[in-house]
Amino acid sequence: MQKPPQNPQDRLRQNFSDYRDTTIPHLLHHNASILFGNGEQAKIGSITSRWEHFNEWKRLAEEEPGVVDMETLLKGVCDRRNFLDLLENFILFDESAGASRKITILRE
Repeated sequence: MQKPPQNPQDRLRQNFSDYRDTTIPHLLHHNASILFGNGEQAKIGSITSRWEHFNEWKRLAEEEPGVVDMETLLKGVCDRRNFLDLLENFILFDESAGASRKITILRE
């Protein structure tokens, strides 16, 4: 029997937090966003977001019914117009403390 997919929230808390904070933080430094999925659920959020700030990509066009899955998320995020929109409008850089700090805002 196949093991059920792991809960993405648990994966964020256990695995990803370890990668980000301890194991390979240097590889994640330049990332603006992260996609999480388990075959049934899929969400996008910023690299520093808590789980409650991750969101689903629900549809590829307004007139389509919503389908929450990894395929919809990937097609939506990787569409050229959407990808450029995310880069241009949802990543800010704060230099108020004297050093540049990246702030990613991915919200509905």
